[in-house]
Amino acid sequence: MRKKPYQRKKGGKYYIDFYEVVAGGNKVRRTKSTGTTDFSVAKQILKEKQSLAALNKFSMPTASRHDLTLEEALDRYLKFKRAGKISKTWEESILRAIKQCFVEVSAIKYMNQVRDTHLEAYVSWLIEEGFADSVRDQHERIVRKFLEWLHDRELIPNDPLKKVSKLTKNIGKAMHRRMILPEEVSWIERALETKREKYNNKRKADSRERLACYLLAIRTGLRSSEIAALRVGDFELTGAKPKVVLEGRFTKNGMQAIQYLDMKIADRIKKQFKVKSLKAADLAFNLPRRAQRSNMLRRDFVAAREAWEH
Repeated sequence: MRKKPYQRKKGGKYYIDFYEVVAGGNKVRRTKSTGTTDFSVAKQILKEKQSLAALNKFSMPTASRHDLTLEEALDRYLKFKRAGKISKTWEESILRAIKQCFVEVSAIKYMNQVRDTHLEAYVSWLIEEGFADSVRDQHERIVRKFLEWLHDRELIPNDPLKKVSKLTKNIGKAMHRRMILPEEVSWIERALETKREKYNNKRKADSRERLACYLLAIRTGLRSSEIAALRVGDFELTGAKPKVVLEGRFTKNGMQAIQYLDMKIADRIKKQFKVKSLKAADLAFNLPRRAQRSNMLRRDFVAAREAWEH
């Protein structure tokens, strides 16, 4: 076992080896990532783990004792979590979820009373109380981690999660995405080709300019912020292989992006530049501000749907 923090690959995060005291005073070797590339910080985390092991050596109950109260178990768990430097907000979330599960819903006093039905009852209670899906998912994970920690240290006789699969499935804030179909693209083109009104008088982005933006995004995969940063000089629209070059300071990965265009899109963009008499240093597209782009997109897609319906 290594006595100092070490890196598994050059420039990577530091790992530490340490002993953890479990029930009965037995020591279990652990290896954990510190989550930092700073040696001094990793060394401090290792010292905290060693200090916690020394504390538990004298305070850990024997393996035959399973009459630990909820308050005692929660106190030990929070000491363990604080050694990893959790935030005050996260500590409050842990307290709230565990007390809701085992005090408000199940009303248990000793941890040896915990059963698999308690977690199921807690998730059902969260649903009845109208908690958001993301909150239910977070609270279930907190309770699961707590019970796993207790069982790993033999502080509860049985594993209450052995027969319980994850209860909140497919939870997430983001909606499911799908690609725009070629048929849908054709309806967007038809709707915007027949439009003549301005979306925003100050920005002067007419329907044909917006259509050029949409087709460019569909063809290249560029983000709205990246398209908004493009200038006329970034386009090379002449020749057999027209392309657009985006500087690294505007991309997510910080690297220059080169995307080739088909002739149809290149001709459309070239015509747009000519109509507006743009110079190389001018912005290629006069898009609205970031907060208004979703409204612009939604409005145009509604028009495409109306064209499809009629």
